[in-house]
Amino acid sequence: MKLRVHSLCPSSLANGPGQRFVVWTQGCALACEGCFNPDSHAKANGEIIEVPALARQVNASARASGLRGLTLSGGEPLAQARAVAHLLDRLDPALDVLLFTGHELAEIRRSSVMRAVIARCDAVLAGRYSAANDHPFAGKSLLLRGGRIRADELTPHHIIELVVGTGPNATVTGYPRRKTWTSTKN
Repeated sequence: MKLRVHSLCPSSLANGPGQRFVVWTQGCALACEGCFNPDSHAKANGEIIEVPALARQVNASARASGLRGLTLSGGEPLAQARAVAHLLDRLDPALDVLLFTGHELAEIRRSSVMRAVIARCDAVLAGRYSAANDHPFAGKSLLLRGGRIRADELTPHHIIELVVGTGPNATVTGYPRRKTWTSTKN
């Protein structure tokens, strides 16, 4: 089983509660107006990663740095629901899982594969993104399961994070105030 990935961040404090491994999947057909990750939409882009290898990477990061959990974003993670379910099945059970999806809960409930992913998540922020809101979670439905992630932990604090890796690449992630957003090409 393989997953098409836009990017990975092995340690983030801006993408959910605590220190997290973040997977941004590649591919999204929802085209929410003002999406803050449009480079992740094209299905043909991204890197194809074997799910067992990705799970080993997440679990190794958790052991090495004490990660609290995994955040799945995109693109649209549920566009690759089977592969995401396989990834979640291979995670260290101590890790909590936060999923961002543009799908509405009613859409998710109509798909057995999407429901299978949701059943493995501790928190799901579901629903189309709207650029009209300064609050990135406005209009989203919150589904909490099992008590490992609390609603008050998911309030965005308009923070950004710069992750500098090896080589010429750096990633800016998080939730800046909408009026300060700019777009640049690498």
